[in-house]
Amino acid sequence: MAVEKNLFKYDFAVVSIVKDAAENIKEWIEYHMLAGVDHFYIYDNDSYDNIKDILQPYVNSKLVTYIFYPGKNQRIAAYNNAVENFKFECRYMTFLDVSEFLLPKKNQTVVEVTDEIFSGKDNVGGIELNSYNYSAGSQEIPEDGILGRFTRRERNPFEIANTIVNPRKVDYLFNARYATYFDGVFRVNDYSGKVNEDSDETVSDKIIVNSYKKIIEKEKSKPTDSSLDATKSMLESFYRIKLFDDSILKYRKARNDHFLRNYDEMSKKLSGNIDESKLLNVLAKTLLPNFKDYNAIEFFKSKENQLRYFRAISEFYVSAPNEFFQNKMETFLTCFNVSLHLKETILDEIAGRFFVDATLNAICQTLCTEISTSDARLFIRELPKILPLPYQTVEILLSICAGMLDKMKDTLKNSSEEKKNYDIDENEMATWRKFTEIEYLQKLLKFLNVPKNN
Repeated sequence: MAVEKNLFKYDFAVVSIVKDAAENIKEWIEYHMLAGVDHFYIYDNDSYDNIKDILQPYVNSKLVTYIFYPGKNQRIAAYNNAVENFKFECRYMTFLDVSEFLLPKKNQTVVEVTDEIFSGKDNVGGIELNSYNYSAGSQEIPEDGILGRFTRRERNPFEIANTIVNPRKVDYLFNARYATYFDGVFRVNDYSGKVNEDSDETVSDKIIVNSYKKIIEKEKSKPTDSSLDATKSMLESFYRIKLFDDSILKYRKARNDHFLRNYDEMSKKLSGNIDESKLLNVLAKTLLPNFKDYNAIEFFKSKENQLRYFRAISEFYVSAPNEFFQNKMETFLTCFNVSLHLKETILDEIAGRFFVDATLNAICQTLCTEISTSDARLFIRELPKILPLPYQTVEILLSICAGMLDKMKDTLKNSSEEKKNYDIDENEMATWRKFTEIEYLQKLLKFLNVPKNN
């Protein structure tokens, strides 16, 4: 069952790990803002340029979360870090280099396209996207950035190049192209058709990725005089085989016109400021469906209202049918994370504790229904947040967890079956699975204060 979209801070977030990308990142961010992206998680891989200064206005407006992430070969680690830490902040997540631009084929936002493809399919984890590669040497509008200067592409799209995911269904990422999902979750193309290793369908009718990677790499090195003749010859050959395609410029103009017509609404959305009163109201109604549309912040300032609300939840949960909790693990874990956030921002200590405990109660009730292996694994991944909390409900959760271990063992036994659905190297896939699980177990050991056996 899909989670109520208003429980999330953001609809669509882009994750990128960057190094010395200051020259192009402003164009990349502002294009994707017009395309409907409302947050960016930028991992700075030890840049030497002034990228942090360029990003600072976006950080100040809460459009960008900046993470300094030094070290070698950190791309996959950064992607998995984003999924782990931010999966309950955004509905959808994708992973792009600053040389890659999402392009919906109609004048829709990336959110509208993704909603359309995901619609009514609870076991879909992601959409696999193709890309068109643009090559250097096709200058059309030199002053108009990367998008305006390079408007010639290869005739056929590259195979699967990127993915848009529901991050709460992701087990781990092997690279930007492939997400490995929890058991029973699959990936689709833009017709919502199931994709497996035997599929040769392209994913380019609704949304594509324009890749300018070779261009940006080439522009970093200045051509020498001795290379000019070779470059001229290459350009002559290039124009004979490449297609002119300025659809991304037309899309950007249409989105900019839409922005100008709806300036107040769009600028408020793009400001990154969260309406926490609305978030609190949605949380309260999700946990207790008959909660009326009050001004939530004012309502929960009253101790009498707090007590009345949480008494109503207790009574409701005692008599609520199993159907209310069935297939709601993703929803109630989202509510749990929203409660932790609101406890630190707008709720007083008593109301904050009540809400966190109420979400844990809902999770307990859901665990007592017949849950999927995917939901069980999502819950297990959240235990490091849950175990340290000083609530009696946590003890109940742990006792329920004991009965889930056999199911989890069966899942790991059958993990090799994933090779049937993902055309990637099995040994490398197994390595990342071990990495992910070991990292998770280390966190559990830390919270449980179990001494490490060296």
